[in-house]
This record gives sequence, C-alpha cells and structure tokens, in this order.
Amino acid sequence: MFNPISIILVLSGITTATFAASGIFFLKFYKTSRDPFYLFFCLSCWLLSIERIAILTFIGPAQTNGESSPWVYLIRLVAFSLIVIAIVNKNRTRKKS
Repeated sequence: MFNPISIILVLSGITTATFAASGIFFLKFYKTSRDPFYLFFCLSCWLLSIERIAILTFIGPAQTNGESSPWVYLIRLVAFSLIVIAIVNKNRTRKKS
C-alpha cells in the first residue's frame, strides 16, 4: 500500500520542519527577552533540524543503519549539550538574583 521509504521521508520531513519551526519560535522569544536561554534552545533546534537533513542527504532514507554514523551522534551531542548548558546557566543566574 505505502512505500516504506516514502513514509520515512514524510516523517523525517515533519520532524525537520518541527525542529526548524521551534528554532524560529525560540529566536523570536530571544529577540524579545534577550535571554540566552532561548538562544541556546534555538541553536539546538536548528542543529537537530540540520542533522535530520544531513541524514537524508548523505545517508539516505533506505539505509536503516544510517543513524549509527559517529557524526550523527556528534551533532546530537552538541545540540543536547546546548540544552543542558542553557538549563544550568538559567538556574545558576536565578540563584544569584
């Protein structure tokens, strides 16, 4: 009925668009508040969006083991590290106030 590769492409596209849109919202929040917390989240969302695009472009949707490449995990590590840094930085500055 449905081609599995088509389903993978659609779901990856939805994921990519969602991360990119989230990044735009966090950028909007950063511009209004100038809180670096939102900037870190914006960069993290965009990195995750770029990571999904890179998987589809360089590895392709047909290979199921494509996510085991080290560079995929490196991009994810940087993105999630930015989230952790944002949370720690926000809590650290809150305690000083």
